[in-house]
Formats: sequence, structure tokens, C-alpha cells
Amino acid sequence: MGRWQVFEFDVTAGEQISAEISWTDPNADVRVFLRDENRTPITNDTSGGSPARLSAVAETSGTWSIGVSIKSGATDYDVVVNTTSDFEPGADFEFDSFGSSTSGSWQVFKFDVVAGEQIDAEVVWDNPMSEVRLFLRDETNSPQDKNLVGLGSGTLSAIAGSSGKWSVAVRVLTDSTNYSISINTD
Repeated sequence: MGRWQVFEFDVTAGEQISAEISWTDPNADVRVFLRDENRTPITNDTSGGSPARLSAVAETSGTWSIGVSIKSGATDYDVVVNTTSDFEPGADFEFDSFGSSTSGSWQVFKFDVVAGEQIDAEVVWDNPMSEVRLFLRDETNSPQDKNLVGLGSGTLSAIAGSSGKWSVAVRVLTDSTNYSISINTD
């Protein structure tokens, strides 16, 4: 209760950002904030009603974030973030996002874990012929699992041996492709 989760994502000035946060317990008091690279709130939804929808056009480039705070109760929630390129996530949640990556570019999805948590990630892309590489890394950026083969989808899994900000890195090596990513911790 009262715990913050911060979902970071990189934006370029002029990009459209849209986010939707929905949760299972209609009685939970949830606050959601969209913040720029200086953590200055750009827009928020403090009504407490699910779903919360935030959108803005980035006036600056950098690592923006969505802060989610559950003020009362305990609830599972989903965060969906769309930009024209990147996004990244948090823990005890399912994160679904959709992006387009050009050949050779990396996208990194960050999330907080506690030692002992099970981490499961799945990435699905629209062109099964696209060559995509996936890496699950711990807080020191050391690989904990990887998938270098998948045709159209790939999965990663590990039990966190340490607490901190872990990440899933996605690299599209061939043509531009659209993909979605789902990360679960618990």
C-alpha cells in the first residue's frame, strides 16, 4: 500500500505519448502521473477510477516516466504505453506495449524486482521472418536469460537472485517490425 512503481520510456521531442492504466479492484485508490525527463509532472489522473488515460506530445527528448501509486487496497494493474518508438516498465504487474523498431536498434524495458521474484517475458512480432534478439538482464546489466532464435515470438524467464532494476532488451536485426511485449513479475 502506498508503493510507487515507475515506468520509464525514451521519447524524442514531438512524439505522441499515450498511456492507459487499468486495475482489477474498483475500490482501490490509484494515482497516475506522466512525467518528463526532469520528473516534472506533465499530466496526471488522480480521480482513482479505472482506467486512467494519459496523453501528451513530448516537448523535450529524454527518459520520461509514468508513476503509479496505489493509495489504498491492493490490486493488480496493467500499464499500456504507446509512443512512436520506445517505452519501458515496473514490478508486480503485467506490462503490455506495442512498438516499431527499425533494423539494428535496441529498445530496453526496465522494471523493478525483489530477490526471489519469478520474471516471465514474452515478445511477439508481426513478421516471423524478422530476426529479433531478446536479453533479460539483472541490475548490473548481466544477462540472466536470452533468446537468439525465435521466429515470430520469444520468451525469457528467470528467478531474480537480487533486487533492483532489471531489464529486457529487444534488438531487431533485420527489417523494421512491429512487436508487443508482455512482462510479468510476482
